[in-house]
Amino acid sequence: MQVRLWKVLIPALGLTIVYTACKKDESATSVTSSNAQTNPKLSGVTPDDPAKLAKLPLVVSSQFYQGIKSGARKPTSNNNTSTPPPPPPTDTTTVTVVQPAPLPSSYLLTTPTPGNQGGEGSCVAWATASARSIEQYYRTNAGSYSYSTDIFSPEYIFNQIEVGGCNASAMGDAMYLVQNQGVCTWQIMPYSSTNGCTTMPTNTQVANAANYKIPSYSVMYASDITAIKTALAANHPLATTAVIDDHFYNATAGYIWNSLGTMVTTHAFILVGYDDSKNAFKIMNSWGTTWGDGGFLWVDYNFLSQVSGTLYKMN
Repeated sequence: MQVRLWKVLIPALGLTIVYTACKKDESATSVTSSNAQTNPKLSGVTPDDPAKLAKLPLVVSSQFYQGIKSGARKPTSNNNTSTPPPPPPTDTTTVTVVQPAPLPSSYLLTTPTPGNQGGEGSCVAWATASARSIEQYYRTNAGSYSYSTDIFSPEYIFNQIEVGGCNASAMGDAMYLVQNQGVCTWQIMPYSSTNGCTTMPTNTQVANAANYKIPSYSVMYASDITAIKTALAANHPLATTAVIDDHFYNATAGYIWNSLGTMVTTHAFILVGYDDSKNAFKIMNSWGTTWGDGGFLWVDYNFLSQVSGTLYKMN
């Protein structure tokens, strides 16, 4: 069901946005409270344009929607280190209300092997390319992932949207690019963190990318657990940016991220599953398979909205 949501007021948060993240200092074995905010090798996420964000289609669960209308639920986190949620919907915002439906108690997407972004602040591009890869895998009923057919190039995205000398980009810009240009396969434009980020796509790469456009994209609130689970169970990975801390940075197998330690910076990753027995979403990162649990991490359902505000879904 699609409706027009009129004059729903969400108080402004007045949050402080940290303009750094993405890179993991491979020379460091851990991040402590004394060096977490001064590590010079972390950099990367810039905030989305609020005016553009406010116009994007919004997906909410029916329970959440009723809470918004009644004023009982605020679709925001109230944490001064959090990234902001979508701005208040306006009369030009299309809101899709997800009706209640039975959901499995757990669901995990089949993903490619987590890659490593290396020394560039390209986490936004990695999250977007990885989400597009998983979308393609399910849309084509592929039996396996291939660099030539359904693993896409973070290089293609990042080189066109980066700012600050390979150090930063915005999720909204990445999604807009994939909608309007598409993204080429990894085989056509391999990713490298050592060749700079000034090389623009060739005509051949642009032509290949055009085959993999997405029709549109939507946003949802990080606090709308039902909408998130519904999207994942329908084989849609969700890309987001979030504040990360020393707990995230030093995550190992079996860890569930559920509290905010020393704030490090802002980072991008994708949600690729959930498990009610853990009360947690599974995320896929871009720091290689030696980080976390083979490149993955679990984040508590309720904690997600303390560190993230906006999730992006490809339609």
